Amino acid sequence: MDKVVKYIKEYGKKTIFTCSSVYNVLVSVCIILGIGNYEDFYIVMFSPEKKNLNNFYGISRKLDQYNIGNVVINKHTRFHRAVGISNIQNICVMNKVMKELDTKLGEYLLVNCSWNHQKVTYPASLYFKYAYKAVFMEEGATQFMTPDEGKWYILLKKLYGNQTEFWRTGKLDTIFVQEPGRFPKYLHSMLVPFSLRESVTFLNRADLEKLVSIFTGDAEKKEIEYLEENAFIVIFTQPLSEDGYISEKEKIGIYGQIVEFYSKYGHINLKVHPRDTSEYSMENVTVLQGTYPSELLMILGIEFDYAIGLCTSAVETALAKKKINLNEKFLTEFKFNMIPLEGDR
Repeated sequence: MDKVVKYIKEYGKKTIFTCSSVYNVLVSVCIILGIGNYEDFYIVMFSPEKKNLNNFYGISRKLDQYNIGNVVINKHTRFHRAVGISNIQNICVMNKVMKELDTKLGEYLLVNCSWNHQKVTYPASLYFKYAYKAVFMEEGATQFMTPDEGKWYILLKKLYGNQTEFWRTGKLDTIFVQEPGRFPKYLHSMLVPFSLRESVTFLNRADLEKLVSIFTGDAEKKEIEYLEENAFIVIFTQPLSEDGYISEKEKIGIYGQIVEFYSKYGHINLKVHPRDTSEYSMENVTVLQGTYPSELLMILGIEFDYAIGLCTSAVETALAKKKINLNEKFLTEFKFNMIPLEGDR
């Protein structure tokens, strides 16, 4: 993370962060708190999902309290994007951002968190188009596992406003990821390794308190306090049905199987992903419903004995004595095998 902060400081320009997940916002806020000068930064949050938008609106109110510029955009439906309604809305929002940040098109630095190896997601692509320069941050530690999308689907996404072949524009020279060697070769010249854990080293106690206040309410703070004393096994869910990979029934069934298998080792904490909308009702399981990203627990130093998940970056970034990602390729293989723990508790 120190490399990211240094990069932004060297450019010395007003900076816009484009975020499509709560994790994206967490990374952005860590950077802003680490640098200071809040008036030089602006966070643009966008999503078509109700739960994600509600999370963003809550975070937005907290950011306002610290005078960190921000806006939340409801992406609505693909129809809105295809017929141009979203484009009109987003141009109006962009004008608002330019005015409030006191910058102009072509003069700001973009830190974009909303991309994969094939495209830049709209409306991040709009800010990318008019940026002076851009730096990209990965969506999560397992972003390299995002399945390829078909050529026709990519063409359709381009119609909706997504930017393809972003690596050819000349505006982008650095992409910060945690596992550079696992991304496509055509991106390798731009990839720079970074560690989210480094954020702990440059955030002071006051910054950490701000971070907690931005991403949690009273209920979430109680969850974190509980974990400080009960961090044995944690299982992280993924929004597998929300993203269309499997049905909700299948998703709940999968996590039911995982919980049942690992319950024999001790009490289970089930951390629900911020975009996971399912209700989990399981015996002898503490369901953590807080909408904060799991990476916040790592930044706060909460260490588990075992962190378990299915194709999730939460496992990779967790503080845990043993990490078990049941299958990184689940999104393409749709299968996994249980991995026994090292003896009973």
